[in-house]
Amino acid sequence: MAWSKNFRGHQAPSQSTLESHTPKGVWVSQDIAGWELYVSGQIKYYMDAKFIKHLIKGKIAEIIFEQMFRESGKYTILHSGYEYTLPELAQYQHLTEVKAVIENIKNAPDFVLISQDKKEVHLVEVKYRDPRRPEDLKEIVGKTLEIWNPSWLFVASPDGFFFEPCNTVLRNNGNIERMYARWVDPKIQEEYLKLLNQFELKG
Repeated sequence: MAWSKNFRGHQAPSQSTLESHTPKGVWVSQDIAGWELYVSGQIKYYMDAKFIKHLIKGKIAEIIFEQMFRESGKYTILHSGYEYTLPELAQYQHLTEVKAVIENIKNAPDFVLISQDKKEVHLVEVKYRDPRRPEDLKEIVGKTLEIWNPSWLFVASPDGFFFEPCNTVLRNNGNIERMYARWVDPKIQEEYLKLLNQFELKG
């Protein structure tokens, strides 16, 4: 088929466009295989963009969590995620014991909350979810509890913030309650929810 014709209602790309989406050294003929290669490239681009959006949403949720709890003044917040710990351990990764530690750290919750009176310490996994699907949250807490028990789950969502122990979320089949006022004042929560929704990325 010629590239100037339509394929199933879509305009086929020009040869120059096809070549620009083709890895160096790969020969592409002007047939259906070429179209499939082009389409697969577009799908990869879409998936990469979707993955990047997912990362950005996750980072926004972490920043919201950290700043919101700092403003509450009730807790000290420490980062425990692997990106803050692994660089220091990387030089020792040839050691068997360290490899096992690194694997555990990779699955570590994002933050440690320490109350100002030093009577409470909580490991917290932070997620952005829209929508919140119980089966998804159940899977998250299940994996977290395999290594980190006890631990907590914080979920940032366009309709509010949700915060409960992972064991409670698991027991309730992935359903999670809204964050209570004892953690962060509702007025502070409202301010940060507005901020979260300003940065909401569609898709």
